[in-house]
Amino acid sequence: MDTQYNTKCYYFDKKEYNSGFLDKSVDATYIIHLENNGRIDHINEQLSKFQPTKTVYITRNQGFKKCTKRLIEQVSYQDLTDAFLQCFQHANTHGYDNILILEDDFIFSDEITKSENIDIVNTFLIKNKENAFIYYFGCNPILIVPYDWNHYYSFESLSAHAIVYSRKTRQLPLNTELKHWDVIIKNSDTSKYLYYKPLCYQTYPETENKKTWSEKDNAFIFEAKKWIIQTLNLDKTPEPGFSIIYMLAKLLFLLFILFTAFKIWFSYKYIIKYMKVSNYKSKK
Repeated sequence: MDTQYNTKCYYFDKKEYNSGFLDKSVDATYIIHLENNGRIDHINEQLSKFQPTKTVYITRNQGFKKCTKRLIEQVSYQDLTDAFLQCFQHANTHGYDNILILEDDFIFSDEITKSENIDIVNTFLIKNKENAFIYYFGCNPILIVPYDWNHYYSFESLSAHAIVYSRKTRQLPLNTELKHWDVIIKNSDTSKYLYYKPLCYQTYPETENKKTWSEKDNAFIFEAKKWIIQTLNLDKTPEPGFSIIYMLAKLLFLLFILFTAFKIWFSYKYIIKYMKVSNYKSKK
C-alpha cells in the first residue's frame, strides 16, 4: 500500500466550531467519508447536535473505483484502511496528539455530552496522552476486564467506528498486510480501553464492506455476527443491542472469575482431603 501516492484521492474538508466536548483531551476529529455514498446529510445532522472538538475534518475519499490507488487489493476494506492511514498521516503532519476518528455512519449517544460522562473521559484521555493507546467510544466488546471504576481494558473488541488514537499509537509500525483495519489495530502493540457504556454507535445494514467480513472471519464467527445483528436488530437501530453486548461482555468476565474461584476452592478442598488421608496413613 502506497499511502503517499494515494493522498491525491483525498480532500480534508476542515470545519471549525466554537468549542467541542473533547477539546481538553483531543486535538482534532476526523470523519472518514466515501464521497457520494449518501451519508453526508447524516454527518451534518450529527455535527449540528454534537461537536466533539473545535476542529473537525471530513476526510473526503473519492474511493478506489473513481481514483487510482496503490492498494494491496482493490477492495472496499483496503480502501477504508487507506483512509485511516491518511488520517494518521494528516494528524502527524499537523503535530496533533490525541485524535478521534469516526466512520461516517457514527451515531453519538445523548450520554456523551453529560458532564458525569465526558469529564471522566477527558480526564482519562489526558492522563494517557503520552502513552500508546486507543480508546473506544463505542464497540462490540468480547473479552474485557475492569481497568478502573469507569473503564475496561479490551483484549478483544470489534468495530472501529469511533476511536481515539494517541500520537504514540500512530507512530507504531502497523502490519498492513492484515488488510482489515480492525484486525490491524487488534494486532498492534497498543493498549486498548473503553468506557463502561457505549457513547457512540453504528448500525450494520448491508454494505459492500460488510459483504467482505467472511474474508477475515472463519465461517462460525461470520455466521455468529450475522445472527447477533439480526437478533438484536443492529442492522436498523443501535439500542438496546449495543448495551446488551456490553452487558454480556461484563457478564463473561464475572463468569470467568467465578469459574476461577471455584477451581481454586475445589483444588484447595482436594489438597486438604489428600493431606488428611496422607496423615492418617502415616499414623497407622
